[in-house]
Amino acid sequence: MRIQPGKDDLEELTAEWTGERFGSGRPRVPDEVLESLKLATTEEAWGHLFQAGYVRQFAGEWRETHPGTVIVGRAVTAQFLPHRPDYDAAIVAAGAREGHMEGDRQNSWVIETLENGDVMVVDIFGKIVEGTVVGDNLGTAVATRTGVAR
Repeated sequence: MRIQPGKDDLEELTAEWTGERFGSGRPRVPDEVLESLKLATTEEAWGHLFQAGYVRQFAGEWRETHPGTVIVGRAVTAQFLPHRPDYDAAIVAAGAREGHMEGDRQNSWVIETLENGDVMVVDIFGKIVEGTVVGDNLGTAVATRTGVAR
């Protein structure tokens, strides 16, 4: 079991991408494209996706972390399942095989993959009890790695 897709996996999943890539194999959307999206409305963005054949690109019930702020970047996604000790042990073991150090929290693993200009998008299944995905320290790590300062 792999926790994070490898370079070959990412290149295979995004085989139609013809532009520059990060060393990890992730497509690197040009900064100029990201900059132009800062002025696009949601409807305009969906329109371009729809015309390109991506007709099911909507997910509702998002929670804004900075209401009223436009956030544009290369999405890095993660999903955290409700905690189950047996599953957690398997994930920790798989993470160790991928080089994650003992004691590292799983929420830091996705942060380690972030590049300048990325936006971290995380599904936490509505988790409220015992906090969120990031606190002060990990939030600072996200800001440092992505070049975003608030």
